Amino acid sequence: MKLLNGEVLGASQALEILSEKDFPIKVSYGLVTLIDKMANQVAIIDKLRTELIKKYGTEEKNGNIAIAPNTPKMAKFMDEFGILLSQEIDVDFEPVTLPFEINGSSYNIEPKILRSLGKFINME
Repeated sequence: MKLLNGEVLGASQALEILSEKDFPIKVSYGLVTLIDKMANQVAIIDKLRTELIKKYGTEEKNGNIAIAPNTPKMAKFMDEFGILLSQEIDVDFEPVTLPFEINGSSYNIEPKILRSLGKFINME
């Protein structure tokens, strides 16, 4: 399936949160498999983001590198990071079907989590 790097990054974070729920083993396996399939791409995105921070940031007294907000350097960082997140990649995966209940009880998933997972999950 064709995805944008931004979709992969957002879904990866949301899947990590979702994987903490006590789903049946088949669902848990599907979530972990999906997380693993995206892990390499997430690592690439994180590496490039770190390189951009080093490129546009300055070292603070505590040793961290940061980019001052509302500066031309922040604007350049945001432009380049936006280009990275808009790159299309091909990821081979099966969406995970989530049950409506866990052990006979309903459960909640925050809307911000669901928003990131539209292409990655189905509901039973």
